[in-house]
Amino acid sequence: MKSVTVLTPTYNRAYKLINCYDSLLNQTCSDFEWIIVDDGSTDNTEELVSKWIDDNRLDIHYIKKENGGKHTALNIGFKLADSKYLIILDSDDKLTENAIEIIISTWKKHQYNNSLGVIVFLRGYTTGEIVGSKFVCPNIAMSRFKQKQVGDKAETIRTDVINRYRFPVIRGERFLAEGIMWNRIAKDYQYLYSNETIYECEYLEDGLSRSVKRLSITNPRGAMLLNNEKMVLPYSSVTILKSVVLYGTYGLFAGESTISIIKGSNRKILSAFELPLSWLLYKCWGRMYA
Repeated sequence: MKSVTVLTPTYNRAYKLINCYDSLLNQTCSDFEWIIVDDGSTDNTEELVSKWIDDNRLDIHYIKKENGGKHTALNIGFKLADSKYLIILDSDDKLTENAIEIIISTWKKHQYNNSLGVIVFLRGYTTGEIVGSKFVCPNIAMSRFKQKQVGDKAETIRTDVINRYRFPVIRGERFLAEGIMWNRIAKDYQYLYSNETIYECEYLEDGLSRSVKRLSITNPRGAMLLNNEKMVLPYSSVTILKSVVLYGTYGLFAGESTISIIKGSNRKILSAFELPLSWLLYKCWGRMYA
């Protein structure tokens, strides 16, 4: 068993996957496996990865599946991981050269804290800037809902924990925001935050990060589920009210009636009062993203 699984879901990113490979070759610690789950690529991803496997410079496991969305690829990778800890590395990003070493040493300090499920590190741009901001209360195990987080971060998770969770799969939809899983884990486990940067990224024009809103509109039932669950989590009142509005908005994109939206809501009274705002947002986004 390795200490760390690096899990990379990919779709038609052979031209960028080389960056992941190079960053893993340059790690100061080799105690990791790399699982690549190919979500039905039609480019030369399979040939490229096959060559790397033949070169035998890294412990690589490659699985190709029918296209179903990043979250379905992650579900497969979680099941296959044979390690203590796991990090998701997107196919257009890379790890800093000491990332694996930092992950292992940080987790080792907290290995006897069974209530700790996730340690979150910083992401940086390739320019060296931090994505978002540093954590205000680092190195303290706490509820995810109490730590202010600005910008995308690099989550590492105990593999035995991730194996208790899976992304829900909604028929006919190929996108689901990762926050739904992190929220579910946070109900059962504490998070710890580190101000060390272990992940370097760039946001591509065709990447998920730049198109989350459009993808949520075209996959609205997953977005409904995410926001419906957020309504009853210990977020701020502002976040809860926003989630109620978004739940109704995505419900309208899903073709649900106002009655079914209210009946299915975890905050029925609020949903009823805020449906006019949901309707206005639905009309606005319909014009912007149609």
